[in-house]
Amino acid sequence: MKRYALLFYILGIGLFSCSGEDPIPVDSYFQGKSIYLSSDIDGKHQIYRWTPDSLVRITFEPDFHFWWPRCQPNGDRMICFRGPLMNGLSTSTLWRFKKDGSEGEMLIDPSQYGWFGMTSANYSPDGRWIILAAEVMDSLVGDERWHLFVCDSLGANPKRITPWGRMYYDPSFSKSTPLGIVYSAWPDGTLEPFTYNIRWSLEVHTAKIDTSVWQLMDEVRLTDDDVLNANPMQTSNGQRIVFSFVEDQINPSTKTNIHSVWTNGTENTQLLRDGRANYHPCWTPDDQNIVFQRGEFGLYSLYAIRSTGGGLVRILGDDNNNYVQPFVED
Repeated sequence: MKRYALLFYILGIGLFSCSGEDPIPVDSYFQGKSIYLSSDIDGKHQIYRWTPDSLVRITFEPDFHFWWPRCQPNGDRMICFRGPLMNGLSTSTLWRFKKDGSEGEMLIDPSQYGWFGMTSANYSPDGRWIILAAEVMDSLVGDERWHLFVCDSLGANPKRITPWGRMYYDPSFSKSTPLGIVYSAWPDGTLEPFTYNIRWSLEVHTAKIDTSVWQLMDEVRLTDDDVLNANPMQTSNGQRIVFSFVEDQINPSTKTNIHSVWTNGTENTQLLRDGRANYHPCWTPDDQNIVFQRGEFGLYSLYAIRSTGGGLVRILGDDNNNYVQPFVED
């Protein structure tokens, strides 16, 4: 019973949209930058590295899917999930590779810790820590809930940092606040059982990790709109957070918009609303543009918009394959 395997990881159906006026100049802007992504070009999803000049396959295990690539800052390693099912949260393991795909090693098998699944692993800015969400038995409510865990860069000694009762998802580290994080969570005080048959919300929050007790402190709720707010990621200067705003929770493969909000919770701004499925927004290192996956023709492609909205342009896509979960290397 995996009721919390959230819908915003399902590949959705979208329609093609033209890029509009003044698109981002892909070839010139992305020169010298790399985007890591997952694609099913060769059958099962594998990790690729895209530049304006090439698309290079990194993982080569045809019996497994690989997804969610994240590069270690100031290092030559990356992490990703590996499993027999694409986005199979309950059957995946966390792996580490060199950025060329060599020297693969498993870091975390969720069954080792009694977890029912895991997702959304991200490095800290110094590369020392990994934060992720894991589904565990919540002792306060006696049911399965997603909670946040922090481990070292080799996946050792994971520590739960969230209190029992609520549900937490999509964590990533702040690049400007030491051990600061941003994540999606039920609002404080929300303990009721989860069901797909009722309207519910995950709101964007920030907090800091108190390493003396490995618990959250100074939590701030940034959104209050009774919808599913997913995939939050903070700019490198720490000023704004981009996230997916699931307008239609009955049909999350459509009407998922891109929003951004200041880290004090003001100016929740709609950057893209086009009736399509726009997920996993990721800032470019200079905070000027946002790369994300966008549903069209029943497939996902990679697109970019400017940090203020506009300039929509397709970076990578075709009529036969999916390109998902981008990460722009710092």
